Amino acid sequence: MKCPNCSTKQKYKDGLTCQKCGYRNALNPKEPPNITDYFLKSIVTKISRDGKMYYTYEQLLIQFIKGYGKKFINGWIVFYIVSFVILLAVFINYFFWMLAIIFSLGVMIGFYFLFSFRKTKNYDYSLLNKTLKTYLNNYPDKNLADGNAFSNNIQKIEEELSNYAPESVLIVDKNDYTDMLLLNRYHIENKVLVLSKYQYPKYIFEYFQKLIQKHPSIPIKILHEASEDGDKMKENLLADTFWNLKDKEIHDLGLFWKDTKRLKRSFSLPKKTIGNITVGKNIPYQKDTRIPLGMIPPIVMGSVLIGTISSGEAMTLADSLEEHQKNSFSGSADFG
Repeated sequence: MKCPNCSTKQKYKDGLTCQKCGYRNALNPKEPPNITDYFLKSIVTKISRDGKMYYTYEQLLIQFIKGYGKKFINGWIVFYIVSFVILLAVFINYFFWMLAIIFSLGVMIGFYFLFSFRKTKNYDYSLLNKTLKTYLNNYPDKNLADGNAFSNNIQKIEEELSNYAPESVLIVDKNDYTDMLLLNRYHIENKVLVLSKYQYPKYIFEYFQKLIQKHPSIPIKILHEASEDGDKMKENLLADTFWNLKDKEIHDLGLFWKDTKRLKRSFSLPKKTIGNITVGKNIPYQKDTRIPLGMIPPIVMGSVLIGTISSGEAMTLADSLEEHQKNSFSGSADFG
């Protein structure tokens, strides 16, 4: 094991407390899913850009799943590299040519299953969720957006609203994603008023009511996960008299289930704490699952929102994500 605090390595038999600095590991690497504190801290460091960006729990969970899947895949890759080296050695000795043919067939079958595995994979949501929460309960991170950052911080919001003039409005389906966008100052970069469908933060909702009275034609866009609730978000907002959006034009950015056909890789989570996390392309619709916004890391969320919000009304979040994937250096499927 490697200590996430001082990077000292020690054997499992020497205990879960670092003998050099006294760090107490929250996780037991010998118990499923066989994850260490060091591994999870590296995920937290990566998603927060070493403490410079804020993120939601779902964003962290999906980065955790990505890293967890790569650990499994990398283990098989090492196995096949070693096997290939052995195969070359066998080929050199012509006395074992028959063994070489049999072994090569095994390697080809193995690679087939390896790449099939990479297309779609299911993970136990309750296990990974419990593991991550165990770690965060012991070592909470200040950059985790929980949906309460602006419950009482009205003065800061007032100051920011007076310093920029919103040119559009973005209504998000969850409070924690609203926090993430505001804390990362995406509203400043995009000149957009950001609030959640739960009228959070309260002061911004009150400001929004004044804004649509003064500028009735200001563009209003909504952002949500792909789910039954997400699909109904626009309809519900228009029908809610507290929002005063009757007869307003609302552009729905998504996400939508159909978007999984276009993206290289998507993630579906169960609506409840029991079920599987599915990772793959073109994930089929299931009633009790959802495609979360959390599959887009904070650093990527900023760039795709800039493109989506500044574009015409024809562009959706999936359009911007697809463009991001095409333009990314690696062409990777994880938007990062």
